[in-house]
Amino acid sequence: LFAGATLGAVTAKTPTSLLDLMAQLRQDRALGLAWSQSNFEAGLGSCAVPVFDHTGRPVAGLNVTGHESHFAPGSPRRARISEAMIRAGEDLSRSLGHGGARTRRPDGGTAP
Repeated sequence: LFAGATLGAVTAKTPTSLLDLMAQLRQDRALGLAWSQSNFEAGLGSCAVPVFDHTGRPVAGLNVTGHESHFAPGSPRRARISEAMIRAGEDLSRSLGHGGARTRRPDGGTAP
């Protein structure tokens, strides 16, 4: 599907190879959220979570964006952002009939 695809850099942090992009997707999937620190616009950070429908299929995403420093590893706001996003994604998913509970923690471990 992606054979011969070219991934152009938007910033110095943008994945520019299919291998890099796939590695980022695997990490995001394992965490249950996606983080960006200037990946697509210098100085901006973001966090995104999936929203699932009643069949368990991802049907939407929820994103919050702000100054890169708030989304960087080690930032005191990162944990609060993570938990708020996870809660919001779960709430929206439940409103669409998704009954599954979150199975990953923000640190990548499994939830009880």
